Amino acid sequence: MGTKPAWANPGVGAVTLRQLATHTSGLPRLPQDANFLWGMVRSLRNPYANYSEADMWTYVRQLPLEVQLDRPVAYSNLGVGLLGQVLASSEKMSYIDLVNARILAPLGMTATGISLSTDRAPFMAQGHNVSLLPVPLWDLPSMPGAGALRSSTRDMARFLQAHMQGTLAGVSATHPAQVRIDDTQSVALGWFIEQRHGEEIHWHNGGTGGFRTFAGFNLKSGKGVVVLSNVSQGVDDIGLHLLNQKFPIKDDPRIVNLTAIVISIVFCVSLLLHPLVMPGASLGQLPATGMRGRLLRWHQSAILRSKSELFWNLLEMLVVSIFAYHFVAWEWIGTQGRLTFFAIIGLLVLTMVWQSRKLPWRATERAGNRWLRIIGRSFSLLMLAIAVWNLAP
Repeated sequence: MGTKPAWANPGVGAVTLRQLATHTSGLPRLPQDANFLWGMVRSLRNPYANYSEADMWTYVRQLPLEVQLDRPVAYSNLGVGLLGQVLASSEKMSYIDLVNARILAPLGMTATGISLSTDRAPFMAQGHNVSLLPVPLWDLPSMPGAGALRSSTRDMARFLQAHMQGTLAGVSATHPAQVRIDDTQSVALGWFIEQRHGEEIHWHNGGTGGFRTFAGFNLKSGKGVVVLSNVSQGVDDIGLHLLNQKFPIKDDPRIVNLTAIVISIVFCVSLLLHPLVMPGASLGQLPATGMRGRLLRWHQSAILRSKSELFWNLLEMLVVSIFAYHFVAWEWIGTQGRLTFFAIIGLLVLTMVWQSRKLPWRATERAGNRWLRIIGRSFSLLMLAIAVWNLAP
């Protein structure tokens, strides 16, 4: 990695190509600097698009990494992306030009590349998230080696055939195990090795927004398998099962976004309490005893006191609806569940608007609440901006 000097810490410069290829470099899975995080916020639906190669090198140069030869395997997209850029830099060409010269052109993989040509664009599948909602393609300008290539099953079959038959220069050198993970798994150069059920399978998977892939082969049996999916749900079990039926297929591999569901439920329950309380009530007017009294006192800070408060409540409801629509696994609740969700949201809106009809436009500011309100409203606006921004394709 001497092609990019001026490391802030010698540990980064000491990382070898072998460590990058076997995920033993110690580099984090993804960049963790402000540029990368802000780029993700700017476009959750295309999170790598705003992170440049220059940003990546700036981040890598200042990493506080210690010099260490033997590290445990820890998958790093950053490490793989860095490996691709280093190899391309050593040949004084771009990453895609290097891949084309060494792999694509010799194997006749004409349907593989990073950019979509006019004649190939119509054949590109539409990606979907786990809720089966369409999502845009991802761009990886800083780390193309981590997943920027787009291909077809026919091209990938040619790639696996070249590995099994040794018809591409250098492929056999990538097969021997380099680092052992446990009794059944090892890491080769760019491949994982699975040793179970009397088989030794070389495989790797991949995934970007809306897509998951698997490629694997068995040198002994001469069988290779490619699985390409346009849904953000892993297909490793399918690929391994096709190579050996002793590897089971998951009964239901879908993953529910529990975090999104819990957040949506909490916000919706909070909003649901608004119509249950008396608009404009003060603590002195609330009953001192009984369940309703305790509920009203507990929820007094959220009582609608003005039409301006209604506006902010509706804004929060809009943000929750947008995020829930994009991140909750809708296929679990079906069409009726979706209609029910939006019916409840609509009912809450109508109820709150009706209850606020006699309220003033503004209420007297509560003591000590001004800065909390400013912070809360700023956060609501920020979340709304992020949600609306990411509605765009």
